[in-house]
Amino acid sequence: MSHLGRTLASLPKLKARLAGRKSTLLCRLERELDLCPELRSRLESGLADDCPLSSRDGDFIRAGHNPELDELRELLRGGKQWIANYQAEEIERSKITSLKVGYNRCLATTSK
Repeated sequence: MSHLGRTLASLPKLKARLAGRKSTLLCRLERELDLCPELRSRLESGLADDCPLSSRDGDFIRAGHNPELDELRELLRGGKQWIANYQAEEIERSKITSLKVGYNRCLATTSK
């Protein structure tokens, strides 16, 4: 993703180098080269400075760009703390001092 942003950032220099050339093909290329300013702006504001090579690694969207995503990241990183806080709240609410809240990673599957 960051490579796309860097490529778009290099387009103004390329367009400037093509400007004023005598070749009709190069003049046409310069004229039709779209700098994509809106896309470039969105990528620059949204992509992290150091994007991972694979989107599976995550964290390619800049922190602070999307509050909902930031909240999900915090849950992912601080999940144990969230469960501990939730357990304390539920013990307080229910008055069941032996209440335990846990997490398992069971995935639901369907069979045909």
